[in-house]
Amino acid sequence: MEEQQEEELRREWNAVQDRIAAAVRIPNVSFDNDVVPDQPRFERLCKCVMCREASSLLPRFERHVVDENRQVLEACVKAIPGLRYVAGVDISETVCVMVVLDLHNLEQVCCVETWASEEDLQVPYVPGYLAFREYPMVARCVAKLQMLRPELMNEMMLMIDGNGLWHPKGAGLACHVGVQCDLPTVGVAKNLYEIKGITKAALQEARAAPHADTPAHVVLHAVANDGQRLGAAIYPVGPAKNPVFASAGHRVSLDVAILVTVWCMKYRVPEPTRLADQIGRALVRARQADLATTPLV
Repeated sequence: MEEQQEEELRREWNAVQDRIAAAVRIPNVSFDNDVVPDQPRFERLCKCVMCREASSLLPRFERHVVDENRQVLEACVKAIPGLRYVAGVDISETVCVMVVLDLHNLEQVCCVETWASEEDLQVPYVPGYLAFREYPMVARCVAKLQMLRPELMNEMMLMIDGNGLWHPKGAGLACHVGVQCDLPTVGVAKNLYEIKGITKAALQEARAAPHADTPAHVVLHAVANDGQRLGAAIYPVGPAKNPVFASAGHRVSLDVAILVTVWCMKYRVPEPTRLADQIGRALVRARQADLATTPLV
């Protein structure tokens, strides 16, 4: 792509991202209040071992620890109003897979997939503009699920392999999908997006703070240099050393995004996106094997 064409494309995409960011809605739902009376609340699990008042410097990570108490976690998850299913979305090369799990027991309910078209593959991958390449495939998966299992849609949240508000313009892939499909979404990325003063060095420093070896989920809230709470780095319990990075996308609060991500973490990557990734890779391998054995005409 020529430099002038790329610059024009960036201007066009920037305008779209501005519209998406303006349309994002994040509810003020927190487990620090009485939204769900008489239920175990998320703040009982979150022990702040580095208090928010300890540092007023920006940017910074605020360190919390989530106890590994599955019974209390389960009670909190079941107390989220109107949420029963979580659909993991992952794109592996040329296929987009959406795996729907029952949020209460993490059992698979159904799975749909869609393959990239020639038009999809013509869109270049430009850092910061992932949605413009991947959103069309995700949207087709959503439409396919709507046609096959419409009863799931009103109680479902999408967990997308990518970022939501953790994005230079607050318009990551999870925001695009949420706004344009009008669905609750969260982004769970495997790699740190270094923006607004949030760096890998700062993450490592926060991870090495006191209580780093606690047998629980360590949650580091990322607060940008403008004071915005971008999301959270979430470390699993167990041998995995690297976190995932959760952020709200649309119609989901950061508290709920963190809670659902922690609940779904049997391993480092939460089950919805982990299973979608596994199925997608298997589909790609199967298609490649078919192509390799198909005789040329």
